[in-house]
Amino acid sequence: MQSNRYLVSYLLRQIWILEERNQGRENGDVLLRHAMLAIRQKHEDLRKKQTAHEELFDLLKTMPETDAMDVLHRIRAGGDAQDILNHVKEGNLLMQLSLVPENRRRYELPRSRDMPAFTLVPSNAYLASLIYGTTFRVSDTRNSSSLLSDPNAYEDYSPYPKPYHAAEMADSLLQKAIPSQWTAVSSDNEFLRQLLSAYFMHQHLSHFYFHKDLFIEDLADGRTKFCYRLLVNAVLAAGCQSLSQIPDRYKFWLPHNLGYRFLAEAKRLWETETFDGKSRITTAQAACVLNNITDLNGMDKVRAFYYREALAMMKRMNLFNAHVEGESKRAFKGRLFTAWAFFSWSMMNTYHFFQPPDIRDPPITPLPGPVRFPEWYGEAWLQYGNSGRQRPVHLGCIMQTRCALHRIMNDIGYSTFREDKESPDQPPISLSQALEFKAQLETCFTFSTEYHKTIATLFQPHLSTSVLAPNEAQNPSAHILHDARIALETLLRLYYLRHTFDSLNSMLFPIITLTYGLAIGDLNHSSFDFIPRDALHSTLILSAKYMESQGRCYYLANLVRLAMKSRMRAEDV
Repeated sequence: MQSNRYLVSYLLRQIWILEERNQGRENGDVLLRHAMLAIRQKHEDLRKKQTAHEELFDLLKTMPETDAMDVLHRIRAGGDAQDILNHVKEGNLLMQLSLVPENRRRYELPRSRDMPAFTLVPSNAYLASLIYGTTFRVSDTRNSSSLLSDPNAYEDYSPYPKPYHAAEMADSLLQKAIPSQWTAVSSDNEFLRQLLSAYFMHQHLSHFYFHKDLFIEDLADGRTKFCYRLLVNAVLAAGCQSLSQIPDRYKFWLPHNLGYRFLAEAKRLWETETFDGKSRITTAQAACVLNNITDLNGMDKVRAFYYREALAMMKRMNLFNAHVEGESKRAFKGRLFTAWAFFSWSMMNTYHFFQPPDIRDPPITPLPGPVRFPEWYGEAWLQYGNSGRQRPVHLGCIMQTRCALHRIMNDIGYSTFREDKESPDQPPISLSQALEFKAQLETCFTFSTEYHKTIATLFQPHLSTSVLAPNEAQNPSAHILHDARIALETLLRLYYLRHTFDSLNSMLFPIITLTYGLAIGDLNHSSFDFIPRDALHSTLILSAKYMESQGRCYYLANLVRLAMKSRMRAEDV
């Protein structure tokens, strides 16, 4: 590198000498000009080569060890620095654009590159999953080795190792719709379709307030049965929270913020549509969307207002009735879908706020089987890169499973948050009741974070006042809580390693707050040694990362992050 600088100085000196000799000559000498151009070109080539060497040296300091060894082998084989640099850059770019599944971790866990040792136990079913196998390059899991060796199976399961935020929603009908006909905020239809797609990708799968296909069909055709201006503007306001291209989208109070403008338009339309006291299904659906927006904005009183309004509308419309005379199949599908969505949504609005349920019983008519009738639910389709293949998210399976889970959680909330407890120190339900609820939950789905959180909160009150390791405890609650925590800690880390927390995912919010609270509690007990303190610190940092990333989407995460920071000690960070 030093010799290059001397050579550059020498060439510059030669250029100066030649220019001095050329002064005073009107026509100039052609050979002299050619020599000067050649020297300047040599100087430029050397400058680029020096820059390439410096950039390559910087990359070697930061890239993974396996990649760095590959680069060193190329250098020792006599490869040109610029060619090697281009090879590295093009390889990274192609990996990002094509999103070919590979067994490489995209992100690093805080404090440690590996999964905490306390999670590596035989009872942890997630260690045999395809995602774990591809993330940690485990070749002997039950799923990863067999699936990845079969080309057909590999193609079917190839989305699993890919980050979700790399996908795009594929809906041909939405691309033909003219959303600007439904809002006064923007006339840019391409951008409005992006907002709708962002909403369906990042919020609809967790909060399915309305039937997506019925909504988009009416949006495109100009019908108002399942699409109305109020609902469209509410969805667009929620879409602003989901679209990463919008700067400062969490600052809902700024008048120039797009989310603010769509929300203001929705509030104006709300006043117009509710003035006469009539109840439309789209107005109730819009109240659900507005409830979620204001909840994420930290506006609790406004959130509660929209919840009460939607609940009152649902009761006035008798939404949970089995049949309505003269109702078409399309209308019945929209009403039944919304009824179960309302039941699920109402449970979350009470259970997570430690209140008894407002809706005691679910709709009379059950949901159709999602395996036999997947199209009934309005499937959402994703496309990764330029593969051309569209993949379903299996919305029907998601909705039916969550509704079954929420039905049991509704019963738990009814028993747990009653107001007739004899003593505030008394556990909300007995241990035998908790075990009965656990048996019911296991009939639904035991692989979701929501299931494990429910188990953890169900048995946490039954632990003794002193924190004991599971192998020392006589109370089965300690064993159950121990397994639930292992599952939650594993799932959160697998999710972060594959997707990070950058995209909006409010469903993880209560999960993160629970694991954070448990970790803080463990750190405050000096006798607690089941989970190593370094692993607990890693959980705290991971929780803070989630709130920091989600804080770019909605304001509530920023408030919780500040509350978390206030509870942490200097040695905990």
